[in-house]
Amino acid sequence: MNLKKSKRPLQIKADRRSGSNLNSSTATHGVSLQLTLLVSIAVAMATWVIFWPATQNQFVNFDDNLYVTENPQVRRGLTMQGLVWALTSMTASNWHPITWISHMLDVTVWGVSPSSAWGHHLTSVLLHGVNAAMVFLVGLKLYGRWATALLLAMLLAWHPLRVESVAWIAERKDLLSALFWYAAILCYFRYAQQPRSWGRYLFVLLLFVAGLMSKPMVITLPCVLFLLDFWPLRRMTWDKPLPTWSTLMPLLKEKLPLFALAAASAVITYVAQLQGGSVVTDQISVLARCMNAIVSYWVYVQQSIWPVSLAVFYPLSSAGPQVVRAILATILVVAATTICILLRNRYSWAVVGWLYYVGTLVPVIGFVQVGGQAHADRYTYLPVLGLAIILLGLFELASGKWPKWRPLIVSILGLSIVASVIATRAQLIYWQDSITLFTRATQVSPDSATAWANLGAAYLSRGRIADAIEAYRVSTRLGASTPAQAGLATALAGSGDFQAAIDVFRQLLEAEPENFKVANNLAWILATCPKADLRDPDQAVRIGQRANQQSGGRDPSILDTLAAAYASSGQFEIAVQTAQQAIDLALELQDLTLASSIQSRRQLYQEQRGYIDK
Repeated sequence: MNLKKSKRPLQIKADRRSGSNLNSSTATHGVSLQLTLLVSIAVAMATWVIFWPATQNQFVNFDDNLYVTENPQVRRGLTMQGLVWALTSMTASNWHPITWISHMLDVTVWGVSPSSAWGHHLTSVLLHGVNAAMVFLVGLKLYGRWATALLLAMLLAWHPLRVESVAWIAERKDLLSALFWYAAILCYFRYAQQPRSWGRYLFVLLLFVAGLMSKPMVITLPCVLFLLDFWPLRRMTWDKPLPTWSTLMPLLKEKLPLFALAAASAVITYVAQLQGGSVVTDQISVLARCMNAIVSYWVYVQQSIWPVSLAVFYPLSSAGPQVVRAILATILVVAATTICILLRNRYSWAVVGWLYYVGTLVPVIGFVQVGGQAHADRYTYLPVLGLAIILLGLFELASGKWPKWRPLIVSILGLSIVASVIATRAQLIYWQDSITLFTRATQVSPDSATAWANLGAAYLSRGRIADAIEAYRVSTRLGASTPAQAGLATALAGSGDFQAAIDVFRQLLEAEPENFKVANNLAWILATCPKADLRDPDQAVRIGQRANQQSGGRDPSILDTLAAAYASSGQFEIAVQTAQQAIDLALELQDLTLASSIQSRRQLYQEQRGYIDK
């Protein structure tokens, strides 16, 4: 590889021997600013229309509670205390302050009641539309033709794989990080026109920092900028099979600040995920992780071409995927990589697209396993740009070689986009609420204990006790977990089988004495059980006090339980005081429903009466 600084870095020569005009510059085609603006707005508006049904969806019980509905800092809206927390917190096993601030702003504007979900979804839909317009602008820099750039934006933004990132409020971080990612790339194209313009470079740097503060998956940006230096910027050539250190040095020096930021973000993220208990590397062998990673590369290609059986969760087996499947995927991925590298000078777009796809997936591909998923639709939000680059490159190549077939090829692409829109609308339906979401997940992956547990929780929240018990029992058979067993115990209590519920909660608390949520549930039953012979007020007080202490004394639900326990034991004065603390906290968190419920119980305590759950 020889580096060659161009005096006109944005003037891109045609690929040798291919006859393709893929590398024509924007200036060559004279795309006007007015046309660019109009098409960008049109792309954004069309994307908003396609994804508008997402605004009718509800919060779901999968991380939306962690990020919004049950997060005490976020529920308060945007406050100075919240800003400090966002900048210092590693909640949700990540450091992403801009994501937290975004959710806080949503709460400030829209609220946090169940009926306010449409506003949170609206923000996500608007951001996705802006990202679609940004992809169009990036496409103009890559191809220099608005028609090809428009195809790129439609292929990416309107694909059903995007639904998870848009319809899932907790995945706001995907949309924010992508916004800064594409903005940084656009600024880098501008910087490349005047490589010594440090003012322009500063914009790239700041946008990269903003992306890292939204979701650390963008740490691969410096490597992507290297790829863009090769194509379409032509700031370097790649003639020798392997690059040498001396040839890379000029462009490497330029990107050292970016690499330093990426390294710092990687360390922070790993520490955050370790502290949050998200890293499960020790539970899955190195071989299983490597096999799953290589299979996932090919799965994402398959899903991009034929997006069927999409779901919110695809469980990962501790043994990894089947060996034969892993071997086949390895052969395909290695073959694709080898072919693209060998043809790098003739079809530069192919090697850039493929390495972009492979490289941007590295942080989430599973070599360091985080969570129990084998792969996830949301992980494709940025990487599939590389696959789209290859697809459009093949389209241009075929159109150039066989001009008479161009109308047919355009028709096929057009029909593919229409099919994507239809599939996207269908996929949005599954995200209406937790029941539809996890019913679909259990259909796609019937052996997923996580999916069944979340389906049980969804049924329980709707009062469908029998359905909840059935779903929880399926989940515990597939793989016993504390949330599933605790949910089963709650559902059993709802069905009137209080003794069975108490037994399950006691077993869980013995196994996990620090689990204050389990302790709170047990204390509630012991304090408020309709069956007098099962009530144990003194023990309820002890367990409730310990749960309150473990939770930091700022959880209104736990204080509500403690107040009920005090009242059950005849300590009505302290029960009234504790209930008032719970009410104040609930109002602070804008949980009016909970505050109203506790207020009704407080009145009972003032009348020297305990509360009996019915």
